[in-house]
Amino acid sequence: MTISKEEALKQIIEALEEINENEDVIIDLNTNPIETLELDSGHGIPFACEMETRLSIEIPDEVNPFVEDKPIPRARTVNEIADLLVALSENQEEEK
Repeated sequence: MTISKEEALKQIIEALEEINENEDVIIDLNTNPIETLELDSGHGIPFACEMETRLSIEIPDEVNPFVEDKPIPRARTVNEIADLLVALSENQEEEK
């Protein structure tokens, strides 16, 4: 089942709020988990597992939701993470 962007955003923000240690930070579409929440790319692995559970999707092992590797490595925003997860769910739906 393809997930909606709204559902992806809701689950991403909830998960980030649970691991956010700075209560003064408001998590929104433009939040960058690495820069704003002071997480690192290693945090992307358990986050990916959490998103797989929450959204019933599969995230390939080589995909880190927090980091876009190509063309130049850079951190993703919440909005970009949602786009990634929606695209993954659409691709998985097409493969069925």
